[in-house]
Amino acid sequence: MINENTNLGSGGMFPVLETDRLTLRQIKDQDAEAIFACFSNHEVTRHYGIENMGSIE
Repeated sequence: MINENTNLGSGGMFPVLETDRLTLRQIKDQDAEAIFACFSNHEVTRHYGIENMGSIE
């Protein structure tokens, strides 16, 4: 289901897609801590083939 609430992204409208168990939306500044927590963890980044994030900046 596509939610009628959309976020303005750099490329225009970004739809919010929702199911009973999942919401897909545009990344927001408030997500920075959670993203850093994931991508500074070697157990996560080894599957992406990238280096760990060293700083949240």
